[in-house]
Amino acid sequence: MTAFARSQVNRLLTAVMFLTRAPVGRWVRHGPDELAGSTAYLVSCAVVILFGAALRRTERGALRSAEETRRQQELAQREIDVRRRAESALALQTEWLRVTLASIGDGVVATDVEGRVTLLNAVAQRLTGWSEDEARGQSLQAVFRVIDERSRQPVPDVVGEAQRFAPATFLAL
Repeated sequence: MTAFARSQVNRLLTAVMFLTRAPVGRWVRHGPDELAGSTAYLVSCAVVILFGAALRRTERGALRSAEETRRQQELAQREIDVRRRAESALALQTEWLRVTLASIGDGVVATDVEGRVTLLNAVAQRLTGWSEDEARGQSLQAVFRVIDERSRQPVPDVVGEAQRFAPATFLAL
């Protein structure tokens, strides 16, 4: 029982005691019927008070729950907004990179860390004979074959050798 409910029950008991006193300060004797009626009234009042306290507690919990749900929704919306802005910035940067690489007069081939082609600019497409869509996902050795200019024989994996010595390599051929 909460402190509020206890105080309400105590007030009710005080009121019942006050009503059952005689005007001269003596207790009035009641018969069993009056005593049973007073007890039933007291019990029903106590039940109403306790029910009210429980209802108020439930309402406060529901309000806290609704407030927490609203906060979680706000946080989720902020995360969604941040993600959308990041995706938009990434798309803009990707487009900027694509335009920049397309405007370079040299052949540019970009690969992922495993050596699979991710991008070919127009010059590289003309030099290799591969379109960007065909080359994407293929190994660099399959798309870009280096041939010795004197012997016209394929050169062993020049790019692989360069990557072993320096992870980020710019190879001008």
